[in-house]
Amino acid sequence: MKQLTDYEHKLTWVQGLLIDCPFGPPLSDCPASELRKLPITDRLSIAQEMSEPELDRIISHHRNCLAKREYHN
Repeated sequence: MKQLTDYEHKLTWVQGLLIDCPFGPPLSDCPASELRKLPITDRLSIAQEMSEPELDRIISHHRNCLAKREYHN
């Protein structure tokens, strides 16, 4: 089985985040919120066009959001 590159791993992760927020309702500062309003095929296409820094920004936001939600619960 072929291993994913770092970029492919990040892309897959962001595509999942663009489908739905794993934490329930997204917070108001979620960078994926507006994209989630688009048809799924558009969301996945947009993710495929993102640069690695753009993917990193969404993943970083997701990790920080998780930490905030875990801290407050």
